[in-house]
Order: sequence, then structure tokens, then C-alpha cells
Amino acid sequence: FLPDGRIVFTPTATDGLYTVDANGGTPAPLTKLDPAAGDRGHGYPYVLPGGKHLLYHVQSQKQERTGVYAVALDGAAAAPPAKRMVGSSSAAELLRVKSRGFWRGTEDYLVFVRNNRLWAQRFDVAQLTVEGDPILISLDVAERSHAGAPFSTSLNGTLYYFTQTASSPVRPAWVDRSGRIVESFDNLAAEYTGLWLSPDGTMAAGERKNKNDQRLEIVLLDLVRGTSTPFPGRQISQSVPVFSPDGKSLAFTAEGDGKTAIFIQSLERGAKPERIIDGSSSIRTQAWASDGSGLIFRDGEVSKWLPLTGDRRPQPFVQERLMGPSF
Repeated sequence: FLPDGRIVFTPTATDGLYTVDANGGTPAPLTKLDPAAGDRGHGYPYVLPGGKHLLYHVQSQKQERTGVYAVALDGAAAAPPAKRMVGSSSAAELLRVKSRGFWRGTEDYLVFVRNNRLWAQRFDVAQLTVEGDPILISLDVAERSHAGAPFSTSLNGTLYYFTQTASSPVRPAWVDRSGRIVESFDNLAAEYTGLWLSPDGTMAAGERKNKNDQRLEIVLLDLVRGTSTPFPGRQISQSVPVFSPDGKSLAFTAEGDGKTAIFIQSLERGAKPERIIDGSSSIRTQAWASDGSGLIFRDGEVSKWLPLTGDRRPQPFVQERLMGPSF
């Protein structure tokens, strides 16, 4: 809530900020995504003392763009964020503490997360400027999805935060209908964020974070030999692999060079990926039709049908986002 009675919100995780009167009415845009700069979404508004400005987080495909920004609440026309406060992988909040020494006032700090570390940096609320170097608070904090802050602050100097908990490797296994483990693949255990089985059950495609740069990557699991192989590709990030009905190809989402697209690639050695469709940063593969005729993919909050013959023009499928569709 804003001091003047308005509510600031974001309709979806891939939209800008809007304001609306608490009694209802037509929402008015406050910030606008800048696709050319790689914006994925604006969120986590935090009203600064005085009620004239708020902080919010910008998620972008470009690291130099991602961070915490400030915007005025004077009703100015929507525009791309103009003032970046700090580079941060999380939203930021204000921590007000009592000053040490002879001066009996208070000091304000921006608290934020960068590379799993919790930082605080002196902040001038009136001038909207950070001062000095950031101060390290914790070496290991739990980063949340969509830039959610793993901490909470107050203006009385109190700070709470969550430390990082070690991720448990996911161990692929066959189970029967009673839930009993029939066969376990201990040597294929890894920190997967998702697993997709091939139609004949001999392979699986795993999605996991690259340990060096944290980008999503695909790995192919041979469930007959018990081996794993990195999926070829030079995209910055590969995710949501879906097998073709014959199990000979993968459809997947890839991000790189500030763009997001869906590709299809044969599993044969030396095969090159074929770009099927470009889309917004929220585009994701979902399912491949059992007759091979097309794909279902998510575009924001809507699921669409993409025929793989003819002009391949996407068509509305349902006016909402399907969760885990299958054929």
C-alpha cells in the first residue's frame, strides 16, 4: 500500500509495476519492461520512508541490467527504470540502525543478495544514492526463485535472514505401482530440477544448474547402461526438454544473446539445433503431440499450440497456463 491509498502490484511475474486505487478502478502503469535491455519482469516493490519513491527489482537476461531500481511515485508516465541502485539477484529492503559514536542519529542501509551472499550498503534515501562499499553480512544465504528476498528488515534495526541449506541430489529410480523401488540409479544422482522420460523408457533428459555459471543445462541419462552425457549446444541456458514421440529428438527452450526461443534437435551425433519459434522470456516447451504434429508451449500465462508443419504459426490453445500437459 502507498501512503496516498493506492496499491502497487505486478499482474504477473513477467510484467511491469502498476498502481490502482484501494477502492478499485483501472490500474495505471508505473514501470514498463524494456525488452531491448532483456527485461523479464519487475517486482517486489518496497516503499521508501516519505512515500515519494519505491524500490523494485528488475529481472533481466543481462547481468548488468539485473538489480534494484528506484522509481518516483508522482504519477509520471510509465518509462523504463532510470536509476539503478545496486546489482542484486534479490529484491532489496531498507535497514535503519542507530549510529555509533558521538552522532546520535540513524543510518540507512540497503540490504540485498548477490551471489548467495547477503550485503548491506549505506543508502541516502533523500538523494537515492548508495555510499561507500557494501558490507558483507553472511557468506551463505538461500536465494529464492523470481528474486524473492530470503530476509526481512525493519526500521528499528532488526534483520532476519535464511541461510543456505545444501541441496540433496535427486536419485533416478524405477518404482512399481505400490511405490516400491524396483531399480535405483545411484551413479546418476545429481541436483536435477526436472526429469523427462523418453517414450520407450530407455532414456531420460535431466535439467540441472551448471556448477560453474549457474545456467540451466540438459543432460541425457541412459537408463540401460546407467550413464549420463551432457546435451550438446552453445546456448547460454537450456531447459524443459521434451522427447519426440519416437524418442529420437528433443524440443527444448534456450536463452542466449538476449533472446528466448524453442529449438528441436536430433539426438544423433553431430546434429544441429533447429530454431522453431522465438518468444518472450517466459516462453517454455510443455508437451509434444503423440502423433508428432505439434508442440504445446507456454507463453506467459497462456498455453499455445505450435504445428510443426506448414507455416508453423502458433495458435491459441487455452487462455490460461496449463500445468504439466501430456498426450
